Amino acid sequence: MTIRHLLEQPTAFNNHKVLKNGSTLVLRLDVDEGTILCKIANANNTVLEREAARIQQLKSHNPLLGERLPTILGQGVIGTGLHRDKSYYLQEFINGETLASLLQRGDATRDNSEAILRTVTSSLLDMVDEHDFDPGQNEQSGLWIRDHIREAYHRLLALEHIGFLTSLDEIIINGKPRHSLSWCLEKIFSSPTFELLNEGPSTISILGHWNFHAENIIFSDVSRPEDFKIIDPDPKIDVNDPFFGIARLLYSFPHDTAENNQYYIETDMLLPNAATSNEFNITFTWGDPVIDNYGPISTGVASKGEYMPQLLDDRLSDPTLAARLDLTFLQCLLRGVAINQTVDFRVTDDNLKCFQNKGVLLFLVATDFANTVVKRFTGS
Repeated sequence: MTIRHLLEQPTAFNNHKVLKNGSTLVLRLDVDEGTILCKIANANNTVLEREAARIQQLKSHNPLLGERLPTILGQGVIGTGLHRDKSYYLQEFINGETLASLLQRGDATRDNSEAILRTVTSSLLDMVDEHDFDPGQNEQSGLWIRDHIREAYHRLLALEHIGFLTSLDEIIINGKPRHSLSWCLEKIFSSPTFELLNEGPSTISILGHWNFHAENIIFSDVSRPEDFKIIDPDPKIDVNDPFFGIARLLYSFPHDTAENNQYYIETDMLLPNAATSNEFNITFTWGDPVIDNYGPISTGVASKGEYMPQLLDDRLSDPTLAARLDLTFLQCLLRGVAINQTVDFRVTDDNLKCFQNKGVLLFLVATDFANTVVKRFTGS
């Protein structure tokens, strides 16, 4: 079965493997030309079509990034059957292990994972410089990111449970008092470090990948991490600072922890009429080797590691570059709260004092990190 005739014959799917089935159905298919990937829109044709177009645009305009992206082999609309009128595209299948899988392996060592993370981060930073930047944001890029962080924060106010947490003046996380998000944002945006971002040329791009999450970094050969490939750009974002893509790499630990239910939160918050509802203890249930592997991209929340991105690449010691990463990571965390929040709590041992909730976890991580950014921006 050739690629050209692939979707014209139902038998083409006799030898397939389902890799994901959510808003997009992702299949691995064996055809005459070899193994390929097929993506079919389950929910939104436009998003999938934008994803395919984004890959092609990046391959044309961003050489360093483009050479690491899969090749699009074809696309169209399915004509018959249950998936009739659903958009699809075919792409090169990249075989290998994801960075997330590597970090979650118990047999990986901290030294090896740290070296791999340095290699990946260095290459991703090289890709930042090849973006085209919007000249309309010259000398005001900081204002752009400020407005979008505030927008992400204000979305939280209307979320059930999260809205309550935003109203607290102080939150105690694993015994450490933390100022509210609103207090932190005021301090950050009035600091001299923030003003650095409003000096010089624009750092806001109208074309980017935006999603270097560890699940999207693939190694065909882990012994040669410099040859990694990148998949799945985020088609829902059109404009941002290219550092947002690197921020998604840092976001991997809190996201993967939430997604894999490798945590629990202890608090009196769920108890009716609780007097001390601002104290939270987060426990990560990953094994120690996994936590160590994620350590170089840790935010330092719950005393697990320390946020020191400059150890991944010396360029992140530069105050302006560091500020761009800090703020895009904060934006990423705030977006993650809204995307992952649910009204349901998963209590453990039938006890309201101990539960899981992705949105609450990410809110606590975001609040803790916002306090870290205040210290990095103001020195206090």
